[in-house]
Amino acid sequence: MNSKQRAMLRGMANTMETILYIGKDGVVPGTIKQASDALEARELIKCAVQQGCPLTAREAVTELCAALEAEPVQCIGRRGSARPPRAAAGRGRWQNQTACPQAHRSSPAGRRYRCRC
Repeated sequence: MNSKQRAMLRGMANTMETILYIGKDGVVPGTIKQASDALEARELIKCAVQQGCPLTAREAVTELCAALEAEPVQCIGRRGSARPPRAAAGRGRWQNQTACPQAHRSSPAGRRYRCRC
């Protein structure tokens, strides 16, 4: 993930509601299942670490991403966000393309651009 993609995802995560909470038990199989379901439905999830959790937000998001093979986007305070694995990430609206899928526009000299159609 390059810096422009990360910046766009961080902007999207800023306005999102927190949908996953990690409690005092840390990252347990139930939390992993809930995160997996959320990542299938969304291109980005935002999670929060509760006050009694023994993990920091960075540790919790890293552990969760390792279990899901997802990519962490950012961690600020007690909140963190993650996106799906790279193989499934092409569905998102932030994915750059060299040609429009409808083949009515293409970029000159193979430059990358984001299609607006």
